[in-house]
Amino acid sequence: MRMHWHRSVALWAALCSAAVVSADIQMDWIVLRGQPVTDEISVTTIDNLSVNSHGEWVVHVNTTPGAVRHILRGYQFGPFFSYLAGGTPLSAPPGTSISTVFQALELNDNGNIGWNFSLTGAVTTSTDSGIFLNTTLVIQESDISQAPQFTPGTPYIGFFRPKINNHDEFMLMASVDDPAIATTVDRALVLVRNPTGAFTEQVIWKEGDILPGQVNPVADFNTAEEQWGFNDNGDVLFCATPMNAIYLNDVLLAQPGMDSPVADRPYNLTNSRPRGLNNHGDWVLRATITGDTATNEILVKNGAVVVQKGDSFPAIAPYEITSFGGTTSPLLIDDLGNIYWYGIWSDPDTARNEGWFRNHELIIRKGMTFGAVPLTLLRAIQAGFAISDNGEWMIARGQLEGGLDVALLVRFPLPAPENCPGDANGDGVVNFADISPFIAAIKAGSASTWTCDLAAGFGPYLNSDANGDEVVNFADISPFIALLKNPPDPCVSVCP
Repeated sequence: MRMHWHRSVALWAALCSAAVVSADIQMDWIVLRGQPVTDEISVTTIDNLSVNSHGEWVVHVNTTPGAVRHILRGYQFGPFFSYLAGGTPLSAPPGTSISTVFQALELNDNGNIGWNFSLTGAVTTSTDSGIFLNTTLVIQESDISQAPQFTPGTPYIGFFRPKINNHDEFMLMASVDDPAIATTVDRALVLVRNPTGAFTEQVIWKEGDILPGQVNPVADFNTAEEQWGFNDNGDVLFCATPMNAIYLNDVLLAQPGMDSPVADRPYNLTNSRPRGLNNHGDWVLRATITGDTATNEILVKNGAVVVQKGDSFPAIAPYEITSFGGTTSPLLIDDLGNIYWYGIWSDPDTARNEGWFRNHELIIRKGMTFGAVPLTLLRAIQAGFAISDNGEWMIARGQLEGGLDVALLVRFPLPAPENCPGDANGDGVVNFADISPFIAAIKAGSASTWTCDLAAGFGPYLNSDANGDEVVNFADISPFIALLKNPPDPCVSVCP
């Protein structure tokens, strides 16, 4: 596969200066309309993207001539290569290939992609899609589900955009036809573990179930990718209809008529709005509330308002937030608790009155320039931007002057690491996932730094020093067990 440097053509000389956000935040463009993908084809549009905690990224583009879809893959601000293209033959199902459309795109910290392919070749209209880990088939449309919560013989009849976590587990928003459910298309949230081996399927919730706190059964779930979330703990954040209730697993977070965080202004509309979930179970949602329409929309993190329509803050002063955009713009939260959102404010200069924010910091603004070329459009739509779990990377879609589709990459500085006793894998929390890394650190012998050794199986070495004597050995076992039983508060110890 041929690799292409993103500044290889003189046509883009004017773009050679990166935009300036702040002294400690890096940002530059990585893919641009007109760039060569191979010697014969070049980028025409940018349609989807993802980035992981190592700065690996993938970008879904259309190309010319031939309108062939490609998945470009790169590392940080370096070159890219064509990783996969429409028309690529697959080993399974036999005789099939990827059609011109890639459905969904999510790159995890293992470098694996989970997605739904549309298929051509030896398929019918009832078998022409499937869930894949990279190019390995996991479940094909028409396969019979083995989940015990379904009636035996229940087939899958379709999939929406799946979620994948860092354990290579899938959460599927699936359509099935369960004979015990009256309708012919039945929706379900299905957890798939060990997808490339003897995998297991577990229905989390399905059409017809009655959720805690409800009287009526579930008729459907919000299916758009920005409207539900999945994390490394297997937690799922979703919205069920017709009650339009948002749940984290079996805990009700919000629904119309329920008290919102704003006094005397209950939730009014909670469905068809973006929401996000991180690996610690922190959540963020967007909803409308009753009352004054100038202040009737809020972003809520863990039950508290972060931003409300009508707010002003230093990044946009003296103007106020007037909109969070359409219903498909992502709302995300990283493992450090930072939230990422899109906003429009009351600046009368419409060439510069919208942007993507990280908490209350304006990161990417319409009108900012790369070299001498302004950013004239932000893709504040489905798959408009994505973030890495650890909060170091953000990738976003936009358009530069002249109609040039562009993918931008942002790197944020990570907080200085802390010594977090018991957090042997470096994810910021102490739980059963730390047991194997803790054992690996004991086996590795002495060390004197905070260093992560992911290849050896453990995170920040001194996090395994559970008794605080700056040596990792068998004397740490009992203190480590005590930490598992009574975990400390989360702290910052994420491996680079």
